[in-house]
Amino acid sequence: MESKKNYWLYGKHNCLAVLKNQNRLIKKILVTKPNQPLVPSAFINKTEIMESKKLMATLKIHDAVTQGVAVLTKPLKQPALDDFINIKKVKQLVVILDQILDPQNIGGVFRSAAAFSVDAVITTTDHSLQETPSLTKAAAGTFELIPFIHVVNLAQSIGVLKNNGFWMIGLDSKIDNYINTFNASSYDKIALVLGSEEKGLRLLTKKHCDFILKISMNQAVESLNVSCAAAIALYQLSVK
Repeated sequence: MESKKNYWLYGKHNCLAVLKNQNRLIKKILVTKPNQPLVPSAFINKTEIMESKKLMATLKIHDAVTQGVAVLTKPLKQPALDDFINIKKVKQLVVILDQILDPQNIGGVFRSAAAFSVDAVITTTDHSLQETPSLTKAAAGTFELIPFIHVVNLAQSIGVLKNNGFWMIGLDSKIDNYINTFNASSYDKIALVLGSEEKGLRLLTKKHCDFILKISMNQAVESLNVSCAAAIALYQLSVK
C-alpha cells in the first residue's frame, strides 16, 4: 500500500535505517550539530542543521524523543499478498496481526520479527495501523527490513496462505497446548497469528488456525504484552 503524502520520521536508529534503504525517497533531513556526522555524505545537499527545539517545532511535536534526527520521506510502497505468495521459498515464517492498534506494540513485533528472520508482517487494511512515525521509531530501524502487507479480509487471506502451504499458529493463553512442545521442524511454512491484548484473537480468525497454543509462564501472570509474546513465540518457532 502506498501513500503520496510526505511525512517526518524521527529517531536515530530509525532515520539511519531509512537513509540506508534504497527504496526510500528522501526529501529532506533535519539534524542537530552533534548528530551531523551520522548523515551519509550522499545526502549533504538535503540536510539542514538546527537546534533541537527548532527541530521539534518544525516537526510540530512536543513530547516525542527525536534524538536529534528527522527525515522527510514518503511511506514505503509495500507488496500485496499475491506478490509475497509468488516469492518461491521452501521455508517461510510470517506474523499476522489481528486488529492490533498500538504503534509501540507493532514496532516491538517488528523488532522481534527482524531478530528471527520473519519474511513478512501481515495485517488488515481496516482496524490496524499504516506506517507512522511512532510505529517506525518503536521498530528502531527494523521496519525497513520486513514487508508490511495489508489485506482487506483477514480470514480470506489466511485461506490463501494455507492454500500455499502455510500452517497457522494462533496464540491464546486460555488453552492447554504449549508452544514449547510444538515441533516446528515438521513445517516449512508457518504463520504466527497474534491478537490484541484486550480481546485476543477474533473467533473467525481462531477458527482458521491449525493450532492454538500458549506460552508456558507463571500462572500468576494472566498475559504478556503482545510484542513480548511475539518474541517468545518466534524464538520457539525458529528453533528447528
